[in-house]
Amino acid sequence: MGNISRPSSTPTKPAAIELVQPKPSGPPFVGPLEPAPVSTANQGLFNEKNDIGQNALQQTILTNARNTFEFLDGESDQEVLNFEQRVTLINVNTTGSLTDKADAVGDYFTELVEDGEIEQAQQLIHAFPELKDLGKSLHGSLINELMDQGKYTKALEINEAYPDQQTKDKNTQYIVQYLIENGETIAAAQASGEGNLSGLLKAEWDAAMITVEKKYDSVVDSVKDMLFGQSMADELAEEAVADIGKQYRQGYLGGGTLACAHTVSRVFDNIPALDKFDSNEVNSLVNQMLSKGKFTQVHGSAANKSSSISSKSELKPGDVVVFSRPRKGGYGHIGVVSRIREDGTAMMVHNSSSKRQVIEVPVNRYNGRMPTGAFRLNE
Repeated sequence: MGNISRPSSTPTKPAAIELVQPKPSGPPFVGPLEPAPVSTANQGLFNEKNDIGQNALQQTILTNARNTFEFLDGESDQEVLNFEQRVTLINVNTTGSLTDKADAVGDYFTELVEDGEIEQAQQLIHAFPELKDLGKSLHGSLINELMDQGKYTKALEINEAYPDQQTKDKNTQYIVQYLIENGETIAAAQASGEGNLSGLLKAEWDAAMITVEKKYDSVVDSVKDMLFGQSMADELAEEAVADIGKQYRQGYLGGGTLACAHTVSRVFDNIPALDKFDSNEVNSLVNQMLSKGKFTQVHGSAANKSSSISSKSELKPGDVVVFSRPRKGGYGHIGVVSRIREDGTAMMVHNSSSKRQVIEVPVNRYNGRMPTGAFRLNE
């Protein structure tokens, strides 16, 4: 047999094939960049998964906020960002419920006013045009706050910036009346646009007539008391008025957050039948008022302590009024109705945390809303 050729036991390596990479037609692809570290102070403003650097995003938000909120020109960048974040959260968390939105806006407004952030409180009123009625009420509350602080020019300036002419006219009248009642007749004449002599004389005449009316009412009330005796409700109202200007800020009151209940308790102390009602906490004081049978709730609901009573609710001197607590359950503020003005407005004496003393204000100007409950003495 001839020799048979066998394949070699060591395989032959195939020739290497050169792979040709296609040339890119554009700039090279760059994957996602690591996000810039987020400051813990502003972490709520930014999404850690966002590919945009924090500074760029922050500047974009700030620019848009400054363009949107025209009354915050004098505020710092951080204050503008904080305000924008709060407004955004209110819109997000109250979607579909104007009532919830109104409550959240009212709570934030109260915080701003008590912190002295007047420009931010003014901007907040304009930030929610869908809450038209609340806006008018908060605007009036802000005007009242400035008048109590003696900032008449600022009150007129803020009033002038309000878009609704009828509301502006109403608050101008309030400013003029406030100035007249406090003897500021020249300022009243200027506020009403009557800077001439006739306007000044008219303001002085109005002031004199108000003084005469007050003295006449005082005499009439004294005669009634002599003939028929003074009601406990009237006595309660008078005791509340006597407390105006006083300061109850003891350290154990928690920096003043509970001073309103302490003040009402002090008023009760001067009336023998109410001497045992004592608490530095609003809800505890209200529970005593009801459990001891001396008061009856005449407005509001015990089951729902957050809904404001109707603006048409009849209030009387001596009524104890309460307001809901921002972001918490129960009541957070309390005062006593002191008198009813000729225009029907109920006035309230309460301990103001912003002014750090007892003052008198219209009940619907405390935080721009009516009280959430009212309690009346059983006589």
